Amino acid sequence: MAPVTSLSIKISGNSAARYGTALATIAAALLIRRAVSPLLGSELPYITLFPAVAFCAWYCGVGPSILSTILALIGARYWFIAPVHSLRLENVAATVGILIFLVATVIVMLMGETRRRREMSLWDAQDDLEAAVKQRTQELDRTNHDLRELSARLLQLQDDERRRIARELHDSAGQLRAEDVRQAGHVLCPVP
Repeated sequence: MAPVTSLSIKISGNSAARYGTALATIAAALLIRRAVSPLLGSELPYITLFPAVAFCAWYCGVGPSILSTILALIGARYWFIAPVHSLRLENVAATVGILIFLVATVIVMLMGETRRRREMSLWDAQDDLEAAVKQRTQELDRTNHDLRELSARLLQLQDDERRRIARELHDSAGQLRAEDVRQAGHVLCPVP
């Protein structure tokens, strides 16, 4: 039975996969935000970007999370915050929104990295445990094999001992019988 691995373990093995996943996630979040922009307007530009950054923090690691945060900020600023198609910050509200978004993403990144490290240590512990179980199973198999050999040898020794005792009983019974016959012959035919 193959062990089930989590998404973060699958992605963690390859830096290109981690960064590629982060880029794809942020691109999808920006496209979704752009699609719902007529409904939301320029309000709440980070509402669709924050879950994408949280996903990156949770599954991709710190580096990809930082990259996704930067791309989310640039994308939100360029496409959704007035003046649109500009990276200049002209009002305090936009600056405060960016700072709040940054603080929230840093907190999520710390939580995600903590979770990822715990998960990695759990997977390592599971690998160690599986190796120990495999080793113990091999030792148990060897011990069982030795026990079967010992049991077979013990049964052989018991059988040999029974045969020896049976021979001795047979021989002694034969000697006693011969002695009885000889004594009976002396009784019937006394020797002068």
